[in-house]
Amino acid sequence: MSRGDTPFSSINIYLDGSQASINNSDSNKVFYLNTPISSPRQDIRLLIALTDAQLAYSFYIIREGINDTFKYSIDGGATKTVTITAGNYSAQTFVNFVSSAVAAQAGTRSMSYSKTTNKITFTDSAATTIAVVNGTTCGEEIGAGTTFPVSKSGTSITFNKMVNFSGLANVFVRAQTLGLQNRTSKGNIDLTLGKIPVTSAPLGFIYLATHEPTYLSITDTEISKIAIQLQDEDGNDLELNGITNWSLTLTVHHEYVRAIKDYENTHGEDVKKNDVKK
Repeated sequence: MSRGDTPFSSINIYLDGSQASINNSDSNKVFYLNTPISSPRQDIRLLIALTDAQLAYSFYIIREGINDTFKYSIDGGATKTVTITAGNYSAQTFVNFVSSAVAAQAGTRSMSYSKTTNKITFTDSAATTIAVVNGTTCGEEIGAGTTFPVSKSGTSITFNKMVNFSGLANVFVRAQTLGLQNRTSKGNIDLTLGKIPVTSAPLGFIYLATHEPTYLSITDTEISKIAIQLQDEDGNDLELNGITNWSLTLTVHHEYVRAIKDYENTHGEDVKKNDVKK
């Protein structure tokens, strides 16, 4: 298959995480191609897209060093810390874990979950003021948000937002070596090649559904090295817990590089109309 009006066929690159040339981690791999893919002529550039992907949902909802910390203070006293063991949690199993931990710090403390409101309450029956403080990284999961401190006078605080233990919404496939020019919502250069929606429950399998891919223009004229990172939206590499046999398909197309004048000659009326609108 060829794209556009070039005579050159498309090329698929089948990447298997277990066959990487360099293994920085389960989700951070470097692949060297024995047969590089090059632009066949100076007037032809390469386009690339993520067209297929499969990986096991082996990363956790609560991840070590990412969202595993709950910090609080009672009556303005010293900050207390609970570190949640990495793993998959429901709202109820999460509050069970934290309740046991805070009760060990003081028997008057507990955490509870309401199915009716889908909210969490933190309680200390001996307190006059309760505050969840800076350093808490599980704020989005427990409904406390991401801006701290969050405090309230009294013996309990019910967090304003609903809990969210659904885990990651997407796995971001980022390529460090292809010269991508995507942008984040803030307009910064972003190296995301594509994202894979997480539609499976933990321990299931994640697939990139059949779709019409967007082919991205890359600045490189040759592809010989592909550095892939599977990350969350914040750029943290995923801990896949030893599962390395994920697979990606990258498809390369070819496109003519045309001078502006040539484009105007081909699309003259459309160009003029757009200029008038501007």
